[in-house]
Amino acid sequence: MRPVTTERNKDYGRALRILRWPSTTTKARMTQGDLAKELGVSHTLICKWEQGRAGYRPSEEHLKKLCKVFHIKRKDLDDLAEQGAGK
Repeated sequence: MRPVTTERNKDYGRALRILRWPSTTTKARMTQGDLAKELGVSHTLICKWEQGRAGYRPSEEHLKKLCKVFHIKRKDLDDLAEQGAGK
């Protein structure tokens, strides 16, 4: 049986995958381990966020750090996460 996920978890997970692995080759790609180091968390937690595991969602503090790491505004991160809601 698959773990229960919420739409918000899935959305931020999809957003993180898109940000870590940009479609253009001009931007550097980031591993889960690289991102974990930047945020001061384990790569396992990044994996759980990306998979949308129940009970795992980036905290407000982590969302702010993600914006800094990827040089984006919080609204842009939220918009990217919302794009996954309809998928």
